[in-house]
Amino acid sequence: MSPEVKFIPAIIAFLGYNPFPRPDALPQLLVWFRKGKGWTQKDLAKALDVDPTTLARWERSERAPLGKHRALVASALSH
Repeated sequence: MSPEVKFIPAIIAFLGYNPFPRPDALPQLLVWFRKGKGWTQKDLAKALDVDPTTLARWERSERAPLGKHRALVASALSH
């Protein structure tokens, strides 16, 4: 059983690190990053300045971020 997304930031803060393994593939990495922040798809989509449907497609491997969005995703994931 996994904790609810809203509790994950508190777990990370309590432990001092993210106990969930960091994935290598971009779609799973987006989900891992988003959940680590306790964000919904809508929250991350707003931060990346994309439509939530676009983010959902990225997370499902149906599309990949291109151009400026690729740079925004890379920047967000590096922090």
